[in-house]
Amino acid sequence: MGAITNLPDDDVVEKCAMQGMSRDEIARLFGVADGHLEKYKEAYNRGFARMQKSLRQGQLEKALKLKDTTMLIHLGKVYLGQADKQQLEVSGQMDMQVVNYGDGELKPYDDSDS
Repeated sequence: MGAITNLPDDDVVEKCAMQGMSRDEIARLFGVADGHLEKYKEAYNRGFARMQKSLRQGQLEKALKLKDTTMLIHLGKVYLGQADKQQLEVSGQMDMQVVNYGDGELKPYDDSDS
């Protein structure tokens, strides 16, 4: 088997990662096994980090400039640890009858048989 001649260089791998391509996608693009991209790990990680930064900046811009409430809530949850607070309020009175059937075990009264 001959040497692989169509391997990309660091810049190409970084640019592909900046576009959100996975390592598997980059390997398929160049017709090589994923393992052949191991030497481009740093370039891939740099590109992926730049893509994340751009995505985060885009989200912030949309949230702040366009006053996108949904995006503001999402970013607050992700970066500020905010969460939806669900509160259940119950009012009124709840009556329950408990009947001892003689075996020492308490069971709720079931009036469906009456």
